[in-house]
Amino acid sequence: MPLELAELPPLRSLGFDIMEVLEQAYFPQPCAKLVESRCSVYAARPNNCRGYRCKVLRRLEQGELDVEQARALVQKATSLRSTVQQLLASVSDCTSSVWARLEAFLKAENLQLDSPEFSRRHPQLGMHLMMLRRMVDEEFLVKKDAAGGQGRCLLIRPAGHTCMPP
Repeated sequence: MPLELAELPPLRSLGFDIMEVLEQAYFPQPCAKLVESRCSVYAARPNNCRGYRCKVLRRLEQGELDVEQARALVQKATSLRSTVQQLLASVSDCTSSVWARLEAFLKAENLQLDSPEFSRRHPQLGMHLMMLRRMVDEEFLVKKDAAGGQGRCLLIRPAGHTCMPP
């Protein structure tokens, strides 16, 4: 997630692992401060986290969903993510996002995600990945926020999306 320069000292003091790439500071996703589906540094969270509202949160705020419906969507997505993580158990880095683990898995297996060979060898993984991607795209992901920025979903991290807060 992109960070503002003024945020770096306080975030470092909270133990954030901050990376710098091409003069832009980031912290890796999924966020290490996300504990049991909750932000453990909520009061001190980065500005991009403060301003971002996923589709579920927007629908909740607009009265389109009640709290139980929103929780059910989050639980369903979290369950799908857990299933995909279990199916990717051969990837040793359990701190990586589902997407990063999938990339490592595909590389180790010398496969392409959209190949018939992947579908033949890993039908369960393919099905659950499809369900997770679809759910994230339809229920959570906001491609552009009000400020025109892009975010990255904490459930999975397809390229080209910015981060939604927990």
